[in-house]
Amino acid sequence: DWWGNKAEWKHNLIVMLRPYDMRETMRAIGTLKPEIEAAEAGEGVIYQSMSIKLFGRTTTGKLSSSPIYKRMTIRNYNTANKLLALLNQDD
Repeated sequence: DWWGNKAEWKHNLIVMLRPYDMRETMRAIGTLKPEIEAAEAGEGVIYQSMSIKLFGRTTTGKLSSSPIYKRMTIRNYNTANKLLALLNQDD
């Protein structure tokens, strides 16, 4: 319910590439700063939100410099919802 709800935050869907261990991935992300970011694991994905204004101070904003970055692909909120709608279309 929280993902995508704050207009002043950036919202991403991180899709994990196999093989992955979600607990290991979440540990590798590190300790979040709840006042400026949030992340929650789902099935093969991580829902990520972070302050646009304070992006440089976020833990999740530094993912691109982490070795786990090679095991994921990231899509923004709008793209993730558009892809979901396409997947749910009747043929």
